[in-house]
Amino acid sequence: MLTQIRERATGWLAWVIVILISIPFALWGIQSYFENPADLPVATVNGEEIPLYSYYNELSRRRQALLAEAGGSVNPASLESQAMREEVMDSMISNRLIGQYVRESDYYLSDARLKQRIESNPAFLQDGRFDPDLYRILLRNNGYNPQTYEALERESATVEQLSVGLAASSFVPETEVDRVLALQAQTRKADYAVLPAERFEAAIDIGDAAAERHYKDHPADYEAPARVQVAYIELSIDGLAAGIEPTEAEIAQAYEDAAERYTQPESRKASHILFAVEADADDDARADILASAEAVLAEAEGGADFAELAQTHSDDPGSKERGGDLGIVARGQMVAPFEAAVFDMTEGEIRGPVETRFGYHIIRLTELQEAQRKPLDEVREEVTEEVKRAQAETLFAEQSEAFENLVFEEPDSLDGAAAELGLEVQHTGWFTERAADPDDSGGITGEAPFRRAAFGEDVLNDDLNSAAIELGFERLIALRKTDYEEAHTRDFDEVREEVVARLKREQAAQDIGDLAAQLLDDLRAGGDWAAALEEQDIEAEALAETRDAVPGNLSALGDAVFSEGFSDTAATDDAAAETDAAAVDTVESTAAAAAAADAAADATPESAPAPVYGGVFLANGDYAIYRLNAVIPGDLSAIEPERRRQLRERMLARDGGDLYDQLLAAIRDTASVVIDPDLVRDPETALEIGAQNY
Repeated sequence: MLTQIRERATGWLAWVIVILISIPFALWGIQSYFENPADLPVATVNGEEIPLYSYYNELSRRRQALLAEAGGSVNPASLESQAMREEVMDSMISNRLIGQYVRESDYYLSDARLKQRIESNPAFLQDGRFDPDLYRILLRNNGYNPQTYEALERESATVEQLSVGLAASSFVPETEVDRVLALQAQTRKADYAVLPAERFEAAIDIGDAAAERHYKDHPADYEAPARVQVAYIELSIDGLAAGIEPTEAEIAQAYEDAAERYTQPESRKASHILFAVEADADDDARADILASAEAVLAEAEGGADFAELAQTHSDDPGSKERGGDLGIVARGQMVAPFEAAVFDMTEGEIRGPVETRFGYHIIRLTELQEAQRKPLDEVREEVTEEVKRAQAETLFAEQSEAFENLVFEEPDSLDGAAAELGLEVQHTGWFTERAADPDDSGGITGEAPFRRAAFGEDVLNDDLNSAAIELGFERLIALRKTDYEEAHTRDFDEVREEVVARLKREQAAQDIGDLAAQLLDDLRAGGDWAAALEEQDIEAEALAETRDAVPGNLSALGDAVFSEGFSDTAATDDAAAETDAAAVDTVESTAAAAAAADAAADATPESAPAPVYGGVFLANGDYAIYRLNAVIPGDLSAIEPERRRQLRERMLARDGGDLYDQLLAAIRDTASVVIDPDLVRDPETALEIGAQNY
């Protein structure tokens, strides 16, 4: 069981659970260290406080989510930026306001719907079925009881209902869908040439005087933060499990104890024919419908094709076209009378009419598979891992206290604790308080609690072991400093090349921009494209004719060309000036660009229009100038219905999102929101020093 919890809590479940309920302290396990300052309100929303621990936890969760999404390659500075802190705070305020709104508006989720929502959450499923024990243990390990979690889940669901309701109320005219489809399907003929930044940089000479002057004027840009190297020991369930070899008897016993887990439950497949009855139907109407059902039942029992009967007579639109096929029917999915009948039938049996609140059903059980248990040899590896982890969890619980005591009792060395517990003393490279060791992407120095401990006063100034650091609920770390460098401005000689390269890039961008502006002015005044390129010793290339075919390194060029207005003279580009600069292969940009495209089309004569010229910086610093020669409208008749449907759904979702944003903006306009900017800016320090300055 604990292994199942561990798998869920360290993988995708970490996001399912943490995102849904913002669990405090689950990631760091340090609640006992900041019980008082953690209660400080970082913001107050209509009199309702957002405590510091909640903000800190959400900020930590967001950082871990970004690291997970980026595979550890995210820029560490972005995880510590003020913009990110403000974004998290703003999001929490918005969520609190919407939660208050749905409560005040008496939005409500029934107990039955709440139960269904929780029992269908993959986090709480064991072999495809809801596991009450797993549910309770996961909540308890994350600091919540069922009552608190269910209240939060109920509010989350009502917010979803509000969002879905707003999306359902949005409307997109077919003409708007047509315009966007036509813009997406259009092709454009354009060619381009690149002014390489490298050529301009090579011609620039940055003297020592200029470089040193820039260095002195911008010392903060060349500051090296304090950094440290540490030794550490780690006690973990994974590490302990790796050294355990279960006996055959232990494996066999675990297999027997978890027999239900390795048993494929009984499954049934059924088809039905529904004769719907309105809730307010009178007795005569019901009798007529029942008679019709009995007549069709007689046909089915007489050998008529059940699927054909369903297609002809069934009132269930979801299964009718499939010949009444409902697929696998599991307990708890159907209304009680229907379920009772299905689970009392034999394979091939036809039964009915079965009355439910929906009407009368004729049911055919098409397949029945008895419960089957997988043999031990088939699941031996899984069972063995379960036993190893279970024993490791027990051993971890036993050794945790010894680990904490040993690193405290021998504060000037980790060797004694390592020898006593059979652990290896490991060493890190250089890392800072805010950034991991560049060669340790995704490793131990990527853990914020680890870095904070390394820069704690006991470790940094007193040369003592750190206290035991909890990472999740299955790892304990202790560390001590091995080397340290103070923050300092790097010497000019050390950063000379960096300064020169920066100044060259800046000057080259200025030079390219000036030259490009002159080239474009000449071309728009009637200059010759080929002659202009030859003069600059650059060659033209054809751009892909559809936006999605433009390669990623030319993304900015694709955005510019495919959002460019088109007119019959180079001098009249009003439509171009109003176009959206974003890519046209998204709903937002295509809808915004459609109006400009229409305006350009209106201005286009039957004769071939004059080319449109433009330019844009690319991501690598190069500059691309382009010539747009033709815009060929998309053929709406060739567009698949499914593509039209998907686009309409995206546009409806966009408009529904806009309605949601407008509602939130209206709520915020009348809300009373008070934010403590100091706590938003530096929650870590507030927690570490007991918030005495606030």
